[in-house]
Amino acid sequence: MAGLDWVQVDVGFPMSLPVVCAARTLGMERRAFVGAMVELQIWAVQAGAPSVDVSTEAGRRWRECLAWLHDHGKRYALTWLAQARAVDVEDGRLVLEVPDAHFRQWVQEHYGQMVEQLARELGLEGVCWRVAEGIRAPLLG
Repeated sequence: MAGLDWVQVDVGFPMSLPVVCAARTLGMERRAFVGAMVELQIWAVQAGAPSVDVSTEAGRRWRECLAWLHDHGKRYALTWLAQARAVDVEDGRLVLEVPDAHFRQWVQEHYGQMVEQLARELGLEGVCWRVAEGIRAPLLG
């Protein structure tokens, strides 16, 4: 696990253990690995606000949240939050589906308050994070 720590500190988000192990197996130096991850993060940010299915109320509200983050310089958060999928609005709360429990914990700890505040500003009661069933976690999560 020590290998994950230096990546999280330098890049701003944790890498999965297989990614770090693959980099070490390939003989990548720490600096080259971190540089590649930063380039990936920059590429994701330059791609703009992520595409969201806006055919539902949940999708429209989530798109508004993501667009606000993008437009207000919080693009670093999109690396993670764009992987969440708006599935419903239940009891006034936006229900967001995420790939796995680790992902949910990390996002809640780092961006939970910000997303809750945005949801309230959009007239919702808040956000409910749910782990999707039968979906594999993303490689960079």
